[in-house]
Formats: sequence, C-alpha cells, structure tokens
Amino acid sequence: MTKMLFIAFLMILFVKAQSQDYYINFAAVGDTTVLSTVKIVNLHKQFGQGTGYDTVTINGGDVLHLVSWPIGVNNQINKGNTMTIYPDPMTEKGSMLKFNSPSSGNTTINIFDLLGKTLYKKDINTLSGDNIFHISGLNYGTYIVKVNGKNYSYTGKLLSVIGYRDGIKVDFVSNAPNSNLKSSANEVEMTYGNGNILQYKGVSGPFGSYIMDIPTGSKTVTFHFYKCVDADGHSYGTINIKKLTAGKSPAIDTLVFMGENLNVGTQVTMGHGQLNNDTIEKNCYDDDSTNCNIYGGIYQWNEVMQYTTMNGSQGICPDGWHVPTYDEFENFINNYAGGFMIAGSNMKEVGDAHWYYNADATDSTGFTALPAGGADYYTTHSYMSLHWLTDYWSSTQYQYDNTKAYFLQLQSTGAGDQYDRKELGLSVRCVHN
Repeated sequence: MTKMLFIAFLMILFVKAQSQDYYINFAAVGDTTVLSTVKIVNLHKQFGQGTGYDTVTINGGDVLHLVSWPIGVNNQINKGNTMTIYPDPMTEKGSMLKFNSPSSGNTTINIFDLLGKTLYKKDINTLSGDNIFHISGLNYGTYIVKVNGKNYSYTGKLLSVIGYRDGIKVDFVSNAPNSNLKSSANEVEMTYGNGNILQYKGVSGPFGSYIMDIPTGSKTVTFHFYKCVDADGHSYGTINIKKLTAGKSPAIDTLVFMGENLNVGTQVTMGHGQLNNDTIEKNCYDDDSTNCNIYGGIYQWNEVMQYTTMNGSQGICPDGWHVPTYDEFENFINNYAGGFMIAGSNMKEVGDAHWYYNADATDSTGFTALPAGGADYYTTHSYMSLHWLTDYWSSTQYQYDNTKAYFLQLQSTGAGDQYDRKELGLSVRCVHN
C-alpha cells in the first residue's frame, strides 16, 4: 500500500512539473477590427480522441486558458463554471464528479490511465447547470477524468488508494440549473502540452483568418483580416504564414495566402472545356459540384490567367490578390515551409478525412492543403488523383516552352516544383498583393 501511494505521489509531482498555465487573448486589425468568434484546434491527438482533435469555439472577447491535461481537481471553462472531483484520493465510498454544462445536450465522460488507455466511457444527455455523478470501482493508481460536451471540455485527475476490483461505475446523482445571470467575461479552458500546434480561425462576418501557433506563454494573438471576395461574391478565409526556417531573410516576415482553394466561376463538364469568353469557367472533380464545395474548382492555366501571360497577374483571383509566381512559391517553400524535403508535411491538412495516406502531415504552416486531384484535358480526358495529391498553378510560364507552366505539387512528405502543359486542370490558391 505504502509503495503504491509513493509511486502515485511521484507521478503527480512529475505531472505538475510539466504543466502549463497560459492565457491567450485575441484581437483583430485590418479591414475590420471586430472579432466575432475564434475556433481553436489542438492538432495533437488527446486522450481517447482517435483520429480526432480537441476543438473549442469561443467568442472573440473570451480568454483561452491553456492547461496541461492532468491539471488537478478544479478545471475551469467559464468563470464560475468548474469541474470538481472530491474527495481525492477516492475513499471506500467512491468520489463525486461535479461539472457545469453551459447548455443541455450530449455529454461524454471518459476515464483514462496515465498512458492514455480508455478504461471507461459513458455517453449521457445532461441538462444545463451543475451536474453531479458518483464514481466508484477504481483500483489502485492515478486516473484522468475527461468530460466533453458541446463547446466545452474539462479534464482532471483522480487518485485511488482503494483496491476495487468490481469494475468502474459512473452514476448520475443530480442537476442544479444555471442562473440566468451571466458573466460578461468568459475564460475558456483547453488542454495543452509542450510543443502542441494550435490552429486559430478568427471570424468576423464575411472575414476569416487562420493563424498557427505553438504557445510558450501568455500573450495576445492578433488576427489581420484581409478582404478576399471573388467575382461571385464568395468570401474566403486567409492565412498569415510566418517564417519557419532559421537563417533566411525574406523581404517580409509573413506571407498571406487564401486559406482555402479558389472556387469561382460557372461549372462546365469535362467535354465542354474552358473557353476564352466573358465567363469564368471551372470544372468540378467527376463533374460533381459537391467536390468544388470541398476542394475548390479545377482550372486550366489560361483560364486562371484570363488569357494573359504576365507573371504575377490577378487572373481570376479576387481584387487585391494575384496568382502566385514561381518565385513566390519557391520563397514560401524554402523560407516558410521548411524546404522542399518536408514542405508537404508542413502544408497538408492533418488527418485522414480527405487524404488516403497522410501519416506525415503536421500542417504547421496552416496552409491546410486538400488532395483535390486534377484533370487531364489533352490525353485521357479524365479526372485523376482525388485523395492522393494536389497541384497549384503558378502564374509563371516554363522558360523553355511557352505551352507549359510551373505548378506546385504536394503528395507525400516533400513538395515538388513541376511544369506541364497549360491544358492540365489544377487548383488555385491566390496570394495577397
């Protein structure tokens, strides 16, 4: 018994030594200074999350409170809204779990060991307010209790010095409704570990901006909102990409790209082709408009450039934006994405929701490239490689053959600068002027 208590005590000391306690405020500048909401995604897989990632959406004036996963018994999501486990250590009568649900809905209660193995899971509909559950059946050791609900998440530790062997039980006890009085300032908690990459998406009406961050202390994160509205009136989020590679000195510290693929124009079928007329035309993979909504449009180079060959032209990009040049892509890869050997990993969306093979992806730049595939208009007259790769047109012609143009290819860990016939159908990401 004494040995087990000593080991548990050492584990708690180690956990506390590794803990973080950071406060992140958010602000906005640029074409609007109003910040409506911020969505935060921790791209590090947390306990029991499988292929998913911890996500929380907060109001623009809220404070994000980053804490390590075993933060103790008083974990907070909003001021006045807490999770408490008592008594801790657990007694022969068990322990009580009390947490506040900001709104009614489905709640998941998980219990993990310190290696992250799920030992118990309970899904239950809870009412808004303070909910109390009784926990029993934990054997000797230290455990992590995690509660997830709509737009809230709590995590705490629980030590058991009782040798239960009848199995873990979590039983509902009572609910006390929330007061109608709400604090004007909210503090929202999220679990965080050293080196975790966080993706922030700030939204204000039609404006959207993405920022990638690895917090090392409390600070204010400022979104720079850029107007990015295409000819169809569709607004795009933007991504401020910060320099990653040491020892390089590009002219600016941040590149601003569209945060998603361009999707502008009238859809045409593979057999119709894209023509030099007064209409922007696009293809959707397999002639299915749903694919344009996910991956953006597929365009031939001449259509992208609107039938000019001037390097850096606006083409079909929104006002204030242009089709990236080959040099701009090369600068991006070498100075912001870690170099051609690893840029693919740093630019691709994390997870397997869209990519067939994607174990290497970190999306540390926030570019969030999707495997849009492309179209071959001049040999097979077919669509190709959806879920496997993506290519982005540059505005730069191949210097030795003006029937070809450069593009950036992302498939695996690395990135490739390629060139091919302008009749190919590829994706477009515009860059800010």
